[in-house]
Amino acid sequence: MDPIEEIKSRIDIVDLLREYMQLGQAGSNYKARCPFHQEKTPSFIVSQPKQIWYCFGGCNDGGDIFKFIMKHEGVDFAESLRILAQRAGVELQRQDPQASSRKTRISDVLDHAAHAFAASLKKSPRAEIARDYVRERGLTADLVDEFLVGYAPADGDVIAQYLLSKKFALQDVIDAGLAVKRERGYGSYDRFRGRLMIPIRDVHGHIVGFGGRILEEKEGSGPKYLNSPQTLVYDKSRVVFGLDRAKQEIRKQGYCILVEGYMDFFSVYQAGMQNVVASSGTALTAEQVRLIKRFADTLLFAFDTDAAGGNATVRGIEVALSEGAHVKVIELPRSQDGRPAYKDPDECIRKDPAAWQRAVQDAKGFLDFHFERVLAPCSRSTDPHEKRKAVLAFFSVLRLVPDRITQDHWIKIVAHTLDLSESVLWEEMGGRQERATQRGEEVRPRSRIAAPDREEVILSLLISDPTLIDSIRDILDPTMFLQESHRAACATLYEHGNVHDQSFADRLTMYAEYAYAALDERERKRTLVLLAAQMRERVMRTRIQELRALMKSAEQSGDSVAVDRYAREFSNLVSSGYTIQD
Repeated sequence: MDPIEEIKSRIDIVDLLREYMQLGQAGSNYKARCPFHQEKTPSFIVSQPKQIWYCFGGCNDGGDIFKFIMKHEGVDFAESLRILAQRAGVELQRQDPQASSRKTRISDVLDHAAHAFAASLKKSPRAEIARDYVRERGLTADLVDEFLVGYAPADGDVIAQYLLSKKFALQDVIDAGLAVKRERGYGSYDRFRGRLMIPIRDVHGHIVGFGGRILEEKEGSGPKYLNSPQTLVYDKSRVVFGLDRAKQEIRKQGYCILVEGYMDFFSVYQAGMQNVVASSGTALTAEQVRLIKRFADTLLFAFDTDAAGGNATVRGIEVALSEGAHVKVIELPRSQDGRPAYKDPDECIRKDPAAWQRAVQDAKGFLDFHFERVLAPCSRSTDPHEKRKAVLAFFSVLRLVPDRITQDHWIKIVAHTLDLSESVLWEEMGGRQERATQRGEEVRPRSRIAAPDREEVILSLLISDPTLIDSIRDILDPTMFLQESHRAACATLYEHGNVHDQSFADRLTMYAEYAYAALDERERKRTLVLLAAQMRERVMRTRIQELRALMKSAEQSGDSVAVDRYAREFSNLVSSGYTIQD
């Protein structure tokens, strides 16, 4: 079987797209908000029987699983084939590294490097320090194998030389972020040296980079954690560590636990909560939140309790709230003096796993958490200045929430708690434009469905239900369609009851099901007849204007035969009820 057809036979489009968005049932199809443009009204339709998708909104574009991956991941067809072949378990013929695309070469470099690092951790005598660290942190052999944890030798260019021996070019190794060209002289040196190596994967499970943990902290050894630089395959703002492993469990549990580092991630994952992901050295971005929200809308933040962790938590929460996520906070246990008993989830799990379980179960909505910290202490205050400070602090977060109902809920609570007027609080909150401006956002109008033109709407109804053809056959002649392809499609429908272009038929059938699913057969027929009559009216009015111009031209040239012919047609149209428009 052709590999493309084999991949299509193994991957259901609905299962695939559910990894990118939350699909809702819409009759025989599925619908969602389009991932390629911002919209409030779902206009993205997926047909499971036809195994295609189409956006009837701002994109007005569609296709199969390959087209979706190409558009979403920004890759060419060859790379989409590679991504989906790996998912489907279809073997593609291996290409020579030098002949493959640049992205593919970089991916191959990273894959070879990851396996080399993993082998080094297991077998190299010089990796004993890394094996000791793995044991000390309690990482099991199964977890090390599952995540392909490895060791980068401390020598200058070991990994680069290994990759060169595998016929990769030095530039490929540099482009993959694994080697750095020497400023003076020839050659390069390894970016990662003497570090525990943790592969970073995209949502599909492809290795796109590495996080390296230093094992001997000494002068000149660099940062504690070193991540791969931005590369052709690694965009830090669009990758969430561990999501490839966690996505199914996130969907199953209905929420995602977000921790700060690799070791926190491994501890939570080993503790049996596999719906966990980690930030990897960068502040949480809107793109990362949207990525997580493909699988669940609820995010539980569990970051370190130190100052840096607290700041990262707040920044991440602000981004998540702005993206419409339901945000909760996991509070680690505190000692009797009120201080955190553990500095991070990893320490908590290793010392008191039951306490961690309770902390997750008791996770509190962030607005509840923020209310208790900021507003509750002022509940008995009579100082208006103190109340105003508290309100401003609380509203700085509440403004980030795009949901008006949630805002109204909290306005009522704040008004009751501080004995203030709701109308005054709404004034303080400001209008939609002000809130958006404070976030540096553009205020966009509500999305509208970009429906096909009248000709395609008519054809969509005929293709989806050929029994309607006779209801307009006498109203609308195929020659009345402006586009040649539409004239041909109508003529074929009138003669055979179908059209030859299957992709055209599929798209218009999906539109008819999407736009007219709520109408019964009688209402559909009335709609079609009305549209056909409007189109005929337009054609006739246009023809009247043309005939006036033709008669004038014929009179000027003295062609009386042509004048009579045009005049008879003109008279027939006018007598049929079509008005003359200047």
